[in-house]
Amino acid sequence: DMNMPGETKYFGGNLTTAVLNGTLPQERLDDMVTRILSGLIYAGVDNPDGPNYNAQTFLTQGHEYFVQKKGDIITLNKHVDVRSDFNRAVSLKSAVEGIVLLKNEQNALPLTKEKTKRISILGQAAGDDSKGTSCALYGCGTGATGTGYGSAAGTYTYFITPAGGIGTRAQEAKISYEFIGESWDQKDAMDSASFADAAIVVANSVVGEEIDQVDGNYGDLNNLTLWHNAVPLIQNISSINNNTIVIITSGQQVDLEPFIENENVTAVIYSSYLGQDFGTALAKVLFGDENPSGKLPFTFAKNVEDYIPIINKVEVQNPVDRYNESIFVDYYSNP
Repeated sequence: DMNMPGETKYFGGNLTTAVLNGTLPQERLDDMVTRILSGLIYAGVDNPDGPNYNAQTFLTQGHEYFVQKKGDIITLNKHVDVRSDFNRAVSLKSAVEGIVLLKNEQNALPLTKEKTKRISILGQAAGDDSKGTSCALYGCGTGATGTGYGSAAGTYTYFITPAGGIGTRAQEAKISYEFIGESWDQKDAMDSASFADAAIVVANSVVGEEIDQVDGNYGDLNNLTLWHNAVPLIQNISSINNNTIVIITSGQQVDLEPFIENENVTAVIYSSYLGQDFGTALAKVLFGDENPSGKLPFTFAKNVEDYIPIINKVEVQNPVDRYNESIFVDYYSNP
C-alpha cells in the first residue's frame, strides 16, 4: 500500500500515471488509500475538502496531477499558517534541553559582562549555509546545520544560526562581538581571537538518510573528523586564546581527542541538530539563561580505534540483514 522513503519506480508520480492511463484501476488505489488512512478515519479526523497542500511544490496554483502536468488548474497549496507561540516555545525548549555540557573549566561558562567584554564567533559552521537553509532533503553542509537530511526533513520558516543567536544575545548583554566564518584561511580568525576575552569556535558534521550524499558522505559519515577544517581552527585559536569555547553539532560521535584535553579549551558543548532555534538555544546556554541539561545517548571513545570498524566495502553479493528479534530489539533471548 505504501512505499517509503519514496522511490518512484512504481509509486509517486508513476502511480498517478498508472491510474490515468488505465494500467492501475482506480478501485485498487482507493483500496490502498483506505488502509493508509484508516487510523485517521477511526480517530475521527474529517477533512471533506481534502488536503490543503501539495508536497511536490510550493506553487499556489497548478495542474491537479502536478507531476504529469495534467488535469484542471486547481489550488495546490493554501499556505495555511499553523504556527503559534506555543509551537515556537516547544521548539526552543526542546533545543535547549538537547544541549550537553562536556567540559567547563575556569568558570568559562556562563559568559557575563563582568568577565567578558569582547567575543569572537568563529568557524564556517557558525554562519549561513551557502545553499540557504531549505535544502535539508538532500543536505546542505556548508554552514550551520539545524537538521539532518533525508525524507523526514522539513522546511524552515526561519532559521537562527549560531552566529546570529549568540551575536544577538551578546548585544543584549552589551558585549562586543565579531563573526568570522572562514575556516581555511585562518589569519583573520586568529587576529580576532587574539583580542577577544572568549573565542567561540563552532564545528559540525552532517549525517542523514542515504538518499543522496553530502561531500562524499552517503548518509553515515566516512570518518569521525569534524568538517570544514574545524580541528586545525580549534588548535590554532586555542594557541593564542586561553579561553577558547568549542561548540559541536553532529548526529553521532566525533573525535574529540585532538583538543578536549587542551587547557586553553575551557569549555565544550555538544548537541545533535537543534532545529530552527539552533542559535537562540546555544546563546541561552552560553550566557547562563538556561542550564545545559542534555544527556549523551552514546559514549565518546578515547580512541577512534575503539569504535566498531566502518565497513565501506562489502564482499557479499546482495547482502541482507535479517531482523529476527521481533519486538525484542537489542535484547538477547536464550534458545
